Amino acid sequence: MRQKELFDGKKVPAIWQGTGGVLHEYPDAQTNIWVEGIRYGCNAIDTSERYGDGYAETLVGKTLKKVNRYEVFVGTKVAPENLSRLDLIRACKSSLKRLDTDYIDLYQIHWNNPMIPLEETLNTMMELRTEGKIRYIGVCNFTLPQIEMCNEMLNGTLATVQLEYNLGNRLCERDIIPYCQREGILFLGYSPLSGGTRTYVNNTLKLLSRVYGRTNNQIVLNWLTSQFNNCVLPKTRNYHHLIENAQSTEFTLDSVEIEAISNQFRQTIVKLKPSQISCENTKSGLEGNLPAYKTSEEAKENKYNQMPSPEELSLEVVETKTLSKPLFIRQHGNTYELIGGNVRYWAWILAFGMDEEVECVII
Repeated sequence: MRQKELFDGKKVPAIWQGTGGVLHEYPDAQTNIWVEGIRYGCNAIDTSERYGDGYAETLVGKTLKKVNRYEVFVGTKVAPENLSRLDLIRACKSSLKRLDTDYIDLYQIHWNNPMIPLEETLNTMMELRTEGKIRYIGVCNFTLPQIEMCNEMLNGTLATVQLEYNLGNRLCERDIIPYCQREGILFLGYSPLSGGTRTYVNNTLKLLSRVYGRTNNQIVLNWLTSQFNNCVLPKTRNYHHLIENAQSTEFTLDSVEIEAISNQFRQTIVKLKPSQISCENTKSGLEGNLPAYKTSEEAKENKYNQMPSPEELSLEVVETKTLSKPLFIRQHGNTYELIGGNVRYWAWILAFGMDEEVECVII
């Protein structure tokens, strides 16, 4: 298994096991898959108090009882509504209980909450670290200015930055991954296989699959972890996919092959006015299981209790003039359809109106 390093030299596997979207129907089967992954060398697990309302953490806790806890690197995330000092302490205690462990290896802020000062959150995180309840601090879905601010507040000990990273979304290569490289911060890419065969069937991947006797997905995971200090976090719901993921770093792409893949998947980035984009068919929510807001009134009402809400996020957008992730768009001739980023879409509109151009990725 290819290894990567945290700022203090601690080694972790390049391929982690993601836990988003776990199924309630087969808990034993899921924990057994994670156990096999740990034995295969994927001994880092990424979860969150948000996944299944804590159910994923509970399953990870059951998994830890079947292996040597000290050989597993456990990362979990605190939700944006729990970032005030007392709420954060309570949330950490609850996660520890569900994980059935004395400490969390990596505790990450899942999303920034513009209503709660970052300084308050990070000071509390450092308290938890001093008390031994957590060992490393990370952030997810933050913009570069926010990441820089966190690293400064933590005196250069920000351990990880987690963002979406795949061949269909490489925007973090522009500034965030280079910053992490310079500062010794481990980069974690979630949704590394987003798009599946729809995105990744092309002649270059097919050729390399034949050359190495590997699947397209293995070529993709190898490419994502062959450059920089990057790890990826694919979900693992069945044994076949587990082995496929785990074996994806057992070969080495040469520099010509790496460049060929890079050239094949150059990002198609456009700036569009929100008024040009339809949001009729998109979904929302952390796991894509909520209806999307379709009017500014619905967004302000925040009927589905998104956190942060579109209105709260708009306050951050006004300040930073950027989104933590771009909008993901499908083009149909001269029309554009929003397929990812509903809350961000409305936050931008609430901040700047329908005619201020926003950065989009064409999928």
